Amino acid sequence: MDDNGNVYRIENSLIPNNNYEINGYTYTTDAEGRIASVEGVLHMKDREGRLPIRDSIEDIGKGDQKEGDDRGHLIGDQFDGPNGLENMIPQDADINRRDFKNFENTLAEKVKDGETVKVKIEPIYEGDSHRPTDILVTYSINGVEDMRIFPNKKEN
Repeated sequence: MDDNGNVYRIENSLIPNNNYEINGYTYTTDAEGRIASVEGVLHMKDREGRLPIRDSIEDIGKGDQKEGDDRGHLIGDQFDGPNGLENMIPQDADINRRDFKNFENTLAEKVKDGETVKVKIEPIYEGDSHRPTDILVTYSINGVEDMRIFPNKKEN
């Protein structure tokens, strides 16, 4: 159940064409049951440590994950992002642990400094794949909007 008591997943799949809210973040799924977007005002979690990830890479990627992929949080753990397939994509480990993490840490510093940080994160998919090719992040800090695109592959 989400924050409003609504079902958003059935077993190991998200409900297609659905909206759900978890920890204050609003998610939308597409017709394939993939996360189409998540948005909200970032806030820091109020607990220590990381929660274990509940779902396997196979459940998250539906067979489209690649060797070396992480179970990547769209809303990072430090922002109280959920720890299951409702907030995860198959993400290239290098991108997840370096570029995306560095970007999240930059936003976290702004949140800790009391600034208002809003994000909208949209995985970009090809065909019916559950592994995005890119991750589009539109964000604003105190109302000043910007955008980043993270390719879901290593740069050569």
